[in-house]
Amino acid sequence: MRDPMKRCVSVMTTAIALGVVSATAQAQPSPARAACIAASDQGQSARDAGKLRAARTAFLACSKAECPKTVRLDCDGWVQDVNKSLPTVVLQITDAHGAEVTDARVSFDGEPLVDHLTGSAIPVDPGSHMFGVTLASGEKTEQRVVIREAERARALVIAFPMAPGASRPPGSAAAVVAPLPPPPAERKPTSTNLVVGSIAGALGLASLGAAIYFETQQASKGDALVAQCPHGCPTTPTLQSQVNTVHSDQTLEGVFFGVSGVALAAAAYVLIGRPFRSAEPAPAAASSFEIAPGLHGAAARWSLRF
Repeated sequence: MRDPMKRCVSVMTTAIALGVVSATAQAQPSPARAACIAASDQGQSARDAGKLRAARTAFLACSKAECPKTVRLDCDGWVQDVNKSLPTVVLQITDAHGAEVTDARVSFDGEPLVDHLTGSAIPVDPGSHMFGVTLASGEKTEQRVVIREAERARALVIAFPMAPGASRPPGSAAAVVAPLPPPPAERKPTSTNLVVGSIAGALGLASLGAAIYFETQQASKGDALVAQCPHGCPTTPTLQSQVNTVHSDQTLEGVFFGVSGVALAAAAYVLIGRPFRSAEPAPAAASSFEIAPGLHGAAARWSLRF
């Protein structure tokens, strides 16, 4: 008959062993859960390395319904971020005779990309990459292209070298990569614009000041004549001279107001409204202003050449 004490120890040892095995089994994640976590890690590594296509595939795998909620929510957000950054290209292949072909296999850094062309946009990774093309006849060519992040539907033309004596048909693509439009040239005012505009502006302001001065003078002298002869006075040489002076001030006031308006309008046109020119020799600018006394007042003449 076995010793009761030994029997008790054996039972306890077995129970402890079964408990350890059970706890270990519970601590290990299920295969589906482990695959989700691994896909999440792989997607983040691929994204950080600039491999957006591989990252998108991994994030789609860890956003499935069987994945843990926390992992699934993170992967859903990462998929959206990658979709915004993932560039696409629209390929066009021309053979040695300049004809467009669709029966061609295209590789991307040595890995298969498409086995024929449909005109659809193809997702690719950003950066400098090698596109390889193999025609049905076995002819091959390669072209390295820099792809920009978030660039959508970029027209990418890969042309085989022209055969001797062949010419491209009208309208066929001849460039390897469709060039991006150049940035608009910066428009800057030329020295002529600045000089002429400054002269015209200064003349306009000076004429406006002179017009205000003569307007004040004629008003003051007119008020003095009215105060001197409130009910009329006999015409005398002195009185006639004073009246003529008032008339002259009125004439000069009108002349200078007209000159100021024309000059300020010219300055605004030259500095703001006139199209700027670049890389052109600036012609010499010249202006002249003359005031000549007349029989019944004065005459002003302003000329501007540019």
